[in-house]
Amino acid sequence: MVTTPDNLAILDYWRRRKLSPGLTEVEWADFYHQVIRLLIRTRLPAEYADTEARQDLIHAFFVQKILQNARTTQAGDLDSAHVLHAYLKRFAQDELREQAGLVGLDEDLAGDEDSLAEEMEACATALSHDDLHLLAEAGIDLATANAEADRFLATLDDGERRMLRHHTCAEDEERLPMDAIAKRWQIASYHYKAKKLGITGQKGGFFQGYESTLLGGWLKKLRAEISPEWQRELVALLNLLCLRVQKVVGET
Repeated sequence: MVTTPDNLAILDYWRRRKLSPGLTEVEWADFYHQVIRLLIRTRLPAEYADTEARQDLIHAFFVQKILQNARTTQAGDLDSAHVLHAYLKRFAQDELREQAGLVGLDEDLAGDEDSLAEEMEACATALSHDDLHLLAEAGIDLATANAEADRFLATLDDGERRMLRHHTCAEDEERLPMDAIAKRWQIASYHYKAKKLGITGQKGGFFQGYESTLLGGWLKKLRAEISPEWQRELVALLNLLCLRVQKVVGET
C-alpha cells in the first residue's frame, strides 16, 4: 500500500503525541483534520451512513482515543495510518453496544449514583415541599432557578428539548425510547446529542465529568455541586427543569 505524505504525518503525530513536549496546537489541529479526512472513508455500520453521524463518531474517536489519553496511552507506533480504520470500527461497535436501548443515566453507575440515576429517570411532575425546602436550604432562589431553566431551554434545539420532554422528564408509562423520539422528530445524531446534553450514561459514572455536559453546565451556573452529597438537591433542580420543559414543549 502506498503511503501518502499525509499518512506519514499521521504516523509522526501519533508517535510524538505521547512524548514531551508533545504536539503544538497547530500540529494537533493538522493531526485532527488529517485523521478526519482519512477516516471519513471508513466502512462503518449503517447507523453511521448519515454524514453528520459519521463525523460526530470520528470526532468522538479522536477526542477520546487520541487526544485525551495522549500522555497516558500504552499504544505503540502505527505500522500504517490505515490501522486507524480498524480502530474506528471497533470504537463504533462499542458505541453501538453502549447506545443499545439508551436506558439513560443508569449506565456504568454504582452505589449512590444508581439511586440518583433512577430518580432522574423518574423526574417528578411537580416540585414537592421537600424539593422547595432543599433548594432554599442550598441557597437557590426558586424564581432565579426558573428563569435560568427557561434561558437554558432556549439555548437547546427542538430535538434536545424533545429528548428531555419525552424521555428524561416523562412519566414511566409515557416515556419514549430515544430512537423512537429521534425517528418521530427527525433528530440526526441523537445519541451524541443525548450524551452532550447529559441524559445518557457517562463513562466513569454520573458525577465524574458531568459538568462538561449541557445539563451539568446549567447546574453549575446555579452554583449546584455535582457530587453525591448534593444528590437530593440535584434531583430537585432537574425536577424543576422538567416542569419548565413540559410547559415549553407541551404534550405533543
